[in-house]
Amino acid sequence: VFDDVEEFLTNLRDARENPVVAPQNFNSITREILKIPTGFLWGDLPKDLTFSNGTAEFMTSSKLQFGTLSFERDLNLKQRVINPGKDYADLQAFYQILLSQDRTPYKALFNR
Repeated sequence: VFDDVEEFLTNLRDARENPVVAPQNFNSITREILKIPTGFLWGDLPKDLTFSNGTAEFMTSSKLQFGTLSFERDLNLKQRVINPGKDYADLQAFYQILLSQDRTPYKALFNR
C-alpha cells in the first residue's frame, strides 16, 4: 500500500504482466504561495502545463503577483485498475511528463 500517488508512481517498472491496482483513488493537490524576499527578482517560471490521457491527468501553474510566487499542481489517476498494455504505457508516459515538469527549475535573479 502506498501513502500517496507520488510514491505509487516512483515504483513503476518498464515491463508489466499483471494489472496495477490502486487501493484507493489517488489525487494530489499542491498549492504554495511564497513571498519574494526584498532584492530578488524572478526570471523565467516553468510554463503552465495541462496533460491528460485515459489513465491520468496533470495540471501545473505558477505566477508572480503582488510580490508573491504562487504555485499549483493537481494530479489525478483516473482509474483504480490499470491494465498492462496501452493503459500502463499511458501511465508511464504521464509519469515521465510529471517528472519533466517537476524538475524544471524556478530561476530567481538577485538585484543589488
